[in-house]
Amino acid sequence: QLVLNALAGLRCEGHLLRPQAVVLGGGGSLTMAPLFGGIIEGFMKFQPSSQLIFSAIGASASIMALIDGSLDFAVTDEILPQSLLQGHDLVVVPVVATAVAVTYSLSEAPSGCNLVLSQEALVRIFNGSVSVWNDPIIAQLNPFIPVPTTPITVIVPGSHDEFTLAFKQALGRFDPTWAATQDTSDQPIWPAAVSPRLIFAQSFAHAASLMETMDHVISFIPFSGAGLLNVASLEDKTGLQVQPTDSSVGLATAGVPFEDSFQTDLLDSSAEGA
Repeated sequence: QLVLNALAGLRCEGHLLRPQAVVLGGGGSLTMAPLFGGIIEGFMKFQPSSQLIFSAIGASASIMALIDGSLDFAVTDEILPQSLLQGHDLVVVPVVATAVAVTYSLSEAPSGCNLVLSQEALVRIFNGSVSVWNDPIIAQLNPFIPVPTTPITVIVPGSHDEFTLAFKQALGRFDPTWAATQDTSDQPIWPAAVSPRLIFAQSFAHAASLMETMDHVISFIPFSGAGLLNVASLEDKTGLQVQPTDSSVGLATAGVPFEDSFQTDLLDSSAEGA
């Protein structure tokens, strides 16, 4: 499974360390806004005379605003280079980890029987080399699901976001060929082979809504937004099948070594059960 590590960069300024009334402005992605809404609520209870403001302007824009002094903190999932951190007196603090879930709609699947995909199968679905549900790489892992000959429709976000970045980076970790030949950015750029079966959603909420009304589709969304959608189990290189849960996300983060800058990579965790 895939785990997203969100990192907050804070400018080192003395007023952050003094217990007095302050106004702090920060920014990040839209998906981080609910989390920081809770953080703001807790902060205001601790220091009601101060203000903590979070603007969902995007991770990259927030980093640039932090550097030019427009913001006091920024939230991003990207590993920031040491040259950037040291050159602008930034401190990185780990904040949250969550999973990216592979979701699907497959009416042929019996109730209670979740789809299982190997890392190779997932890469090949998104690079377009696996285009139908009854491809042997899917059928062999799902003997209790009468997978149809129907084409696989793929739903992806239509704009750049950190979950797309994490998902693509995970595909590159699963298969070095993806990292060498395909786009690994947060942009909605996907291989030409999958384009005829691609649907661009306006947001992850829109993707979830489409999956509720369509059949024979696959997508990826933040685990926290999966709700009642069907979530696939991923088989890792050892043959262990894992679903994204609060427990498996916790296992992925346990005992993870951090760099001196407090940054780390949780993609394709080697922890058992993660």
